[in-house]
Amino acid sequence: MSVGFVDPMTFLEEGRTGITEVGQWLAAVNPYRLRQRSRVLSPDRPRLRRTSWP
Repeated sequence: MSVGFVDPMTFLEEGRTGITEVGQWLAAVNPYRLRQRSRVLSPDRPRLRRTSWP
């Protein structure tokens, strides 16, 4: 019998978590591994107005 281990840093470098269920969900909702800045969505926060001209 032989046992092999995967380097945990490999998962992080590829943007994975190492948790199978989380990885499957991420692959389903983001199949091309597109990245964007994180944000917080909450119904309790007021909406901010954006100005499109100076």
